Amino acid sequence: MGNIFNIAKKRMPHFILEGTSYEIGKKIGSILNSNEEKYGGFVSFLTSGNPNPQKLGFNNFQEMEELYEECCPGITEEIQGFADSLNVQTNKIIFYGFPLSFQQNCSHMVALPSITNNNHVLVGRSYEWNHNEEDLILFTTKVRGKRAHIGFSNLLLGRYEGFNADGLCITSSGGGAYNAPIKNKKAIFFSLAVRSVLENCVTVEAGIDLLQDLPVFSSSNFILAEKQGKAALIECLDSEYSIKEINGETPSYLISTNHYTLPEKIKYNKYVNNWLLSNSKTRYERIKSEFNADMPSISQDTMKNILSNEIPNGVCAYYHKDCFGTLWSMIFDLTEGTVEISFGPPSHNKWNVFDFETLENTEGYLAQFPETLIE
Repeated sequence: MGNIFNIAKKRMPHFILEGTSYEIGKKIGSILNSNEEKYGGFVSFLTSGNPNPQKLGFNNFQEMEELYEECCPGITEEIQGFADSLNVQTNKIIFYGFPLSFQQNCSHMVALPSITNNNHVLVGRSYEWNHNEEDLILFTTKVRGKRAHIGFSNLLLGRYEGFNADGLCITSSGGGAYNAPIKNKKAIFFSLAVRSVLENCVTVEAGIDLLQDLPVFSSSNFILAEKQGKAALIECLDSEYSIKEINGETPSYLISTNHYTLPEKIKYNKYVNNWLLSNSKTRYERIKSEFNADMPSISQDTMKNILSNEIPNGVCAYYHKDCFGTLWSMIFDLTEGTVEISFGPPSHNKWNVFDFETLENTEGYLAQFPETLIE
């Protein structure tokens, strides 16, 4: 993969948010305001919004707010609390109108109890991007009246992935077809859909039903899994969904990277960048090979090997400047109700265990990000 020439170090915090939606929004703003040196530039970015509702298919900004609230009840109150804490109008919060075709270079996988060594439901995922262009914040979020969940934030208000206190997990990756023609622009960001599933669903079936009702603009892949031993792969483009469900019978695992694999969506791989398509297929086949070799005793160690080894021997990557560096990796044990997290690529960082009894706020786990010189 080239020569490693530098190690960047960043602190990745874990914050616990509790209260009403509005109170949580204000708490997020308070966190940012309490550390101007660290978050000042981030605040400026987050409050630089100026959405054009008409360009996005809405008649006005209020209509946009109404769709967001319909898709993720409570989110407009949280945004209002966040905006109030920063003394700006809600239409300045960049979460509204952020580019919906945002690319995600991720890998994720699930193995059901029939093929795991401890008969648990195990979910693994890595997220690749640039460490200078991300929140890098883990939230445990406990909104009053909703399901508590743990996951990394996108623009603070959305979630890239997570699991909730009822044992439902959802992970996401870009579907890769970012150049495909889009008809339905009146839609929401994928990370708002992820958060809605986490806060409102208990089962895979409920998650599927909710997702199918949500207008998600982007090219996205989702994996849903529940502790009862069911899982589903959902591939989305332009708010149209293709679904594959498993329940412990053969095959008992699912894999997704950055291209489509379901029959109805494969034709859209022609819109995936050639480099990304090749890279995505390499990662997909590597995960598949490791799973097949370790069945029926797939373990956390199986997933750690996949997540820790560099491409092509695993899915770990260091191309941060090209938006393809591993920022975090996660292994969910849904049966146990825990998640192991590597802040930064696991090849250079240790694993940390979290559950819903982890009550400590911390300003940061020191993450090391190796940066590779590309010649």
